Amino acid sequence: MINNSNNRGSLMISILIISFLIFTVSGATLSAEKKAESASHTGKLLQMFKSGGYTFLEYESEGKKFWVASKMVVANIGNIIEFNNPLEMKDFYSKSLKRKFDLIYFAGMVRAVGKPGELSMKSMQSMMGHKKINPETKVTVVKPGSVKKADKGYTVAECFSQKDALKGKTILIRAIVVKFSPKIKGRNWVHIRDGSGNQGTNDITFTTKETLTPGDIILVKGKLLINKDIGSGYLFPVFMEDPEVIKEKK
Repeated sequence: MINNSNNRGSLMISILIISFLIFTVSGATLSAEKKAESASHTGKLLQMFKSGGYTFLEYESEGKKFWVASKMVVANIGNIIEFNNPLEMKDFYSKSLKRKFDLIYFAGMVRAVGKPGELSMKSMQSMMGHKKINPETKVTVVKPGSVKKADKGYTVAECFSQKDALKGKTILIRAIVVKFSPKIKGRNWVHIRDGSGNQGTNDITFTTKETLTPGDIILVKGKLLINKDIGSGYLFPVFMEDPEVIKEKK
């Protein structure tokens, strides 16, 4: 005599197993999927492009090249990137790219680490849902020694090297506006440089209601903040909020 209860139970187990083994993304059947063995992944970003609603990024780690895809990316090519707890997929075929990846990670967010202050305003605006950006895209070049240090003030490089001691103090900086991005979260965002420092320590960002133009020489007086987190994984090692700004000359 056939036991219908046992048959129904076996059928349900079979359905669950099949559902678990078969998972389709963008119309492609994944031959393997699992949580990556390492919770955190880092590497140097080599290239990135958008396709099918995702940003695909190629990065290098320990001499090997890998791919990761995410809908939330805050990074520039050349940055050291980091992502956590990705889904690892083997033999993944992307319909939009018409390309097969032997191995690719899918991450909730990919962000730059090590040089967060160098992230582009375009990337930040994208994270905040802003489509329009300031048409000025090239950062003004500031030669070393071209800007005179303010009396009783600090250079940009000194703000970085002494940031722990200067944290929360009101300081004075003379510098040149190298980038101006208006009306992001109700504020204008300004990048300044004075020719001091190296890559990663030569640029300070502040917010203001003032309208400025790249090339303006300004005096900035305000409280120095460090490791300012504005959300979405975007961190400024040195930052100033609405300081007093005095235009000196073009």
